[in-house]
Amino acid sequence: MDGLQSFNEEDFSIWTGCGGVGPQNSGASVSPDGLFAFFTNPFRGTVAAFSRSALDGTLSLAARICDQTFTDGLVGARHLLASADGLHLYSVSPG
Repeated sequence: MDGLQSFNEEDFSIWTGCGGVGPQNSGASVSPDGLFAFFTNPFRGTVAAFSRSALDGTLSLAARICDQTFTDGLVGARHLLASADGLHLYSVSPG
């Protein structure tokens, strides 16, 4: 299927370079302009941004935050929301 790309939680450390994957569901959000997709990995406190190809929708890692020392408050981050203007990304975390 053109324009679709699978994203398995088991592959998160390969995609982002942030080690470790837990059994939790990742949060996901898309920027209002559709050019970026954002994902969380609550096990390792990671938030990653992927640019989306306008041609076929494939993803490329654009930026990431890896809170592997559990000091930035991202551990357990599950939900994401991109602001309407696309300038901010909000996450909810019990950490």
